[in-house]
Amino acid sequence: MTVTNQEIIDLLGKDTLLWSPSLEKHVAPIEILANKVVLFYFSAHWCGPCRRFTPMLKEFYQKRKQQQTGSEDFEIVFCSMDRTAEEYKGYAGEMPWYCLPHQSPAMGPLASRYEAQGIPHLVAVDTDGSLLTLDGVGELSARAEDFPWRPQPIADLLPSFYLDSNKEAVPMSELDGKYLMLYFSAHWCPPCQRFTPVLSKAYTALKQQRQDFELLFVSSDRDQAGFDEYWGSMSFGAIPYNERQVKAALSARLGVRGIPALIMLSPEREVISDNVRDVIQSGDYISDFPYYPKMYGDLNSAGNAINQQRCVVVFHEAGDDSEQDDIREALQTAAENNKDDKSLRFYWATSSGGLVTILRDTLKLGAPSEEPVLALIDVPNGGAYYVSNQTDVTAETIQEFLRNPGEKKSL
Repeated sequence: MTVTNQEIIDLLGKDTLLWSPSLEKHVAPIEILANKVVLFYFSAHWCGPCRRFTPMLKEFYQKRKQQQTGSEDFEIVFCSMDRTAEEYKGYAGEMPWYCLPHQSPAMGPLASRYEAQGIPHLVAVDTDGSLLTLDGVGELSARAEDFPWRPQPIADLLPSFYLDSNKEAVPMSELDGKYLMLYFSAHWCPPCQRFTPVLSKAYTALKQQRQDFELLFVSSDRDQAGFDEYWGSMSFGAIPYNERQVKAALSARLGVRGIPALIMLSPEREVISDNVRDVIQSGDYISDFPYYPKMYGDLNSAGNAINQQRCVVVFHEAGDDSEQDDIREALQTAAENNKDDKSLRFYWATSSGGLVTILRDTLKLGAPSEEPVLALIDVPNGGAYYVSNQTDVTAETIQEFLRNPGEKKSL
């Protein structure tokens, strides 16, 4: 049998078994999840909102299963964040779907991959392993009938016209075949006000180098006057302010949870990167265009994933240029060796200040010294971190550290 969502099976781990409904027996994930839409339900008995949402999810599950004929098959997997085994047994025993064992080793990778930073958290994954939505709680509440909530093509959400920098209406079709950046921002947002001049300067510089892209402002301003004043300070075009439904649909589809947000779309209107802001601020926006995400980078300029993924970080602020170059090369090689593991990132910390100093203090590493420090930070897995005793940092020693990280510590 060809398994179209093998990535999900692999993420759970070869030794993982699921409890069947009512905790009656263990079942191999491939037996019940293969080629199905899978919903991962992160929840806990101690969480009041979870206890209110679980009956709604249970009703949806049972009703949908009764209508299975002609419908797309799916399963739910409970991912417990209960504090004790007793709480887990009582809570999971009421559920009609499959459950990860309490404190399963698979929880860390799952929580990291699917951004389970708060509960209840319901994630829907398609039959091919691709993400459908991270907001299954909202989708179930708003449009349960549209399950499995396959997202609309981004191109279908864009308006028929946009406004160019001269405030002239231009057909959106004029941007066909070009890269498109969308800038979600607002005048009332101080971080937006600080970033907008930087972005305007970068846009002008990029336009001098290439014409195969456009940048449009997507406003979160509170009224037309605020939009007009703010857009007047920008060097690029905008989606008309009165297209409020377009703004809402794009924000939901692209997962915009805060501003400023700068997202790069391919000519086919697929997401290339949802965090172009860091690239623009780093000053590498000319050579790095169109900003495909890298698994490696400088912690101070590319460490946005530190709270969402497992991150290998090598601290060597006191190293000389040659030593720091060796560290960068080792991390880039390690990233290439682990390119299929989407939950991993690799960062070098070679200059003090910003996130480097904050993280060094948080990990209690002391002042920078002549020796590098190799660390693995796994915030989604309960704030876990590991520090290696190895001071000879190479791609090989990094790989060995990933296999055997040693003593687990907590942030």
